[in-house]
Amino acid sequence: MPNQKSNMSDLFGEIPKDYKIIEVPKIVISNAIRDGLREKQLSLRKAAELIENTSYTQISRITRGENYNIDTLLKILSVLDIEIYIKNNEKLFDQVLKGYNTSESSKTAIAEIVRDGLKKKKLSLKKAAELVGNMSFTQVSRITNEGNYNISTLLRVLDILNMELQIKKKE
Repeated sequence: MPNQKSNMSDLFGEIPKDYKIIEVPKIVISNAIRDGLREKQLSLRKAAELIENTSYTQISRITRGENYNIDTLLKILSVLDIEIYIKNNEKLFDQVLKGYNTSESSKTAIAEIVRDGLKKKKLSLKKAAELVGNMSFTQVSRITNEGNYNISTLLRVLDILNMELQIKKKE
């Protein structure tokens, strides 16, 4: 078959960078959440009942790979005994969020790691936002100040710092 396409780029053209940066990690996260729910025999509604101020639709957004905020993700990961990691692809440092420095929460640890990454790369919040493109200084600031932000914002900022999110079951 002479016209048979041999790889994804032949079939669909060049895969957009945002797909690799944002959508692939969200798929990995949603698969881990679905597996965790199945393993603990929890429906979306039952899981939401275990988390204060959370509805099943919020958890559903994660399992469908939609956009969601970091607070929702961290709450469901905690219920499912799954940890989130930030891995530096330049091997300057790899950090497990749990116990990063003296952090009391994963959100604090994320803020510390991003601040550390910005410092190592000598980037201001404004310059980081410019490098990401289509992002305001305020969006980056929410991460470093432990505000509420969506997962897409975090994934884009981690990308310019040559970092990525990874998740795994707590040991």
